[in-house]
Amino acid sequence: MSKLIRWGIASAGKISEDFVIALSTLPASDHKVQAVAARSLDRAQEFATKHSIPKALGSYEELAKSGDVDVVYIGTLNPQHYEVAVLMLNNGKHVLCEKPLAMNKKQVEGILAAAKANKRFFMEAVWSRFFPSYQHVKELISSGQLGQIKDLGGGVVYDLGVYTIQASQWAFQEKPEKIESKGSLNAEGIDDDVSATLTYSGGRTARMRFSSKEKLSNTAVIKGSKGQVTLIDFWTPNKLIDIDGQEKEWLPPKGKYATNYANSEAMRYEAEAVRQSILAGDVENKNMTYADSLLFAEIEDTIRKQIGIHCSQTNLNWGIAAAGRITQDFVTALGTVEKSRHVVVAVADVDVVYVGTLNPFHYAVVHLMLARGKNVLCETPMCLGLEQAKELYALAEQRGVFLMEGMWSRFFPSYDRLRELLNSDVIGEVTQVKIQHGFRLAHMERVCNRSLGGSILMDIGIYALQLGHGTQLNKDRVDVQGEFMLDYGDGRRLVALVTGLENLENDAVITGTKGEIKLSNYWCCTLLSRSNGPPESWPLPQAKFDFHYTNTCGLRYEAEEVRRCIEKRLLESPKFTHAESLELIAITDEMRRQIGVTYEV
Repeated sequence: MSKLIRWGIASAGKISEDFVIALSTLPASDHKVQAVAARSLDRAQEFATKHSIPKALGSYEELAKSGDVDVVYIGTLNPQHYEVAVLMLNNGKHVLCEKPLAMNKKQVEGILAAAKANKRFFMEAVWSRFFPSYQHVKELISSGQLGQIKDLGGGVVYDLGVYTIQASQWAFQEKPEKIESKGSLNAEGIDDDVSATLTYSGGRTARMRFSSKEKLSNTAVIKGSKGQVTLIDFWTPNKLIDIDGQEKEWLPPKGKYATNYANSEAMRYEAEAVRQSILAGDVENKNMTYADSLLFAEIEDTIRKQIGIHCSQTNLNWGIAAAGRITQDFVTALGTVEKSRHVVVAVADVDVVYVGTLNPFHYAVVHLMLARGKNVLCETPMCLGLEQAKELYALAEQRGVFLMEGMWSRFFPSYDRLRELLNSDVIGEVTQVKIQHGFRLAHMERVCNRSLGGSILMDIGIYALQLGHGTQLNKDRVDVQGEFMLDYGDGRRLVALVTGLENLENDAVITGTKGEIKLSNYWCCTLLSRSNGPPESWPLPQAKFDFHYTNTCGLRYEAEEVRRCIEKRLLESPKFTHAESLELIAITDEMRRQIGVTYEV
């Protein structure tokens, strides 16, 4: 095998640039940067031109399939690490991925599983461990010159907590028996100051703090029974104060360009370690193993949980209640979202339950799930009456879990755009919303049958109501067609016809004093047009299976909203609150009371 390792670079950001500069300090016969990829081809081309890289690519998929790349350095933003790492490994590439490796332990396990399945080298880029200073400390520990390690203390800047943890593990070489942490969160729910104590066997401790509020010493002091060693700027330590009290220093050579971050030329050490491992046929490096990455992620997850935060991009494990058409569409829609974010799993592992049963069973199923401490997304209508809904929302609040009625319309990109347009006064003050919404539903037993909670108002009329009374009943006294008007005062009103007897245009026209906006298929809108501007569209992605209903791939949007809210530990979505849901249910209750369609609940 040739001594030359051909690198591909995933992302054209500052840290990737520093890595390429570090590679330039190594022999050209050993390391060659063959390609760089970014989500923007222009950025990749600019990066490639500056650093004399032969190939610039406009997608990570192209890099993964490049036959002239041996190993890929991943310098993307943290939330993209999982997706890009798995992509590269599944395409036969060796991988060095920036830390933190992933957003939680589950994602780390997924990456390592891909590495093992593809028999490719993989390493988290904890560069500190490859500095000459760290190797010197390792020799002091393994030779017994420091004696038994008793204590480690130090501080590090925010977002570099992994360095503190890895330094602790470098010193103690065992899993901590106990983790105790406390910290403060900012207005966004992000930790900005954290203190933690890791306790190891024999009562030995590692005390650490990381903060974005103040500058800390950024040293690591490793105390043994025979002396101590101090690492200066310990995550990137060119210097240390040795056991004899003398300062030692190892300076890496400079590259052609100045680096964006201090001392990044020292990334050369981990790059060479990767080359040596690949040449030896190894799938992991002894100084930074798979087990190390898993333990770091486990410790980080524990600290985050103790201080009250959930890491971004957490896998959300779904349980599905019912096996009908709408639940099939929901699961198919989940399949169009990044696999790192949504997984349908067995009951024991469930974080959130999607309830897609028939309407009369919603209350009982949702109540059961909430009582068991599960987060819940329930198809609309969530209940057959207002009192049931009030009880469920109260139970969700009591149990401290997320609950949302599945008003999926609100989460389409078109509705976000609609809010922007209305708030910007582009069509002036809204005076009328006019909707005609109809399908031939006679063949759909669910909508026409009273025992199944049938009601055209609850089935599709609710979508018209959420945008802002002669009604026909069938022989089972279920409403199958209705016209209604909501008067908001000052000449503002919503006028709607909803029917299960004929096919209508299914559009909504919002009229203002300066123009109007039209939403095509307004309840699942992917096309918006306006009288004073160009049309806008948001195509849905292709799915593995066909859908039963119109645009139900759009269920992916409400699923993502659920994930974001649960990550932030919210109990309701700001886009469709409990209060809004209750208000709509109260309106439908009153309208059904007026037309004589009520249910005993």
